[in-house]
Amino acid sequence: MARKTKTIAAIDLGSNSFRILIKSYQESGEKWQDKTIVNDLRTVRLAENMRESGRLSHQAVERGLTACRLFAKHLAQHTPILTRICATEALRVATNSSDFIAAAQEILRNPIEILSPREEAELTLRGCMGGIVAKDKWPILLVDTGGASTELIFVNSSSRVPQICSLPIGALNITEKFIRHRPESAAELAALTSYLQQIIRPAFTSLVGNDPASCHNLQLLASGGTATAMAALDLNLRSYKAALIQGHQMTTPVIHKLLEDIRGLDLNTRNKLPGLASRGGIILTGIKIQQTIMEIAGLTTLMISATGLLAGILAQMASKVRKFSYL
Repeated sequence: MARKTKTIAAIDLGSNSFRILIKSYQESGEKWQDKTIVNDLRTVRLAENMRESGRLSHQAVERGLTACRLFAKHLAQHTPILTRICATEALRVATNSSDFIAAAQEILRNPIEILSPREEAELTLRGCMGGIVAKDKWPILLVDTGGASTELIFVNSSSRVPQICSLPIGALNITEKFIRHRPESAAELAALTSYLQQIIRPAFTSLVGNDPASCHNLQLLASGGTATAMAALDLNLRSYKAALIQGHQMTTPVIHKLLEDIRGLDLNTRNKLPGLASRGGIILTGIKIQQTIMEIAGLTTLMISATGLLAGILAQMASKVRKFSYL
């Protein structure tokens, strides 16, 4: 009997990057085997210059639609039986997001779903837990930093029900708010650090509590572009290698040194560093978000997840394919 093969696709329209993941799932007895067909990322900076205007700029829209045209070619070539396209913070809040979505839907020939912060966080958690190395270590605080928001997802050892807080701080929008120079000035960094402390501390307390003992066994997990870029820099990876990044642990001294090394570089030099590509302008702010959370939690180790929202979207779809194998 011929084995059934199903192809499904997931697209994440993020505030800084657009990503597409297409996999085939093949039924083999009672098991399913998966194979990655397409795994592509395009930096579009959709939330660029949106902080003051509240609107997607013409340039950002054009970059986003260009990426959508490329993704449409992938979809046309591989004809998935299921496609899910999800958008996050920039398209949640931009006053002209409906115009972009209408144009993108016409290109992609599929509906675009704007995720709520909770839906985004739950899918990110699902994507991370599918590949986390220490999946039996609880409680967990998952930090997912994007271009325009950061989701804090706390899961304790008893209920395993995630508690979620979405903060309007991301590597792109907060860089635009505080940073004007490369290298960054001492005054800029001081203002940035103070602001992050003010935003993050009450959110952390609401999720985890004030008692330092509650953080004693807490495992801090990070996903998203900032996290994987930090791991790539620490590992000196010339090309992205998910297998090496997955589960990579970074300590407070390592992160501090990484931040100081980057701070001393101009933008062009940063963008040439392994793993950064076009992320050089926002990486320092992204690292500061992670560092601030570690300081508030009193934790000295951060584990990096190479999987996240996109993997969570695909995993949810794959479970439907396996359940309804007639699709």
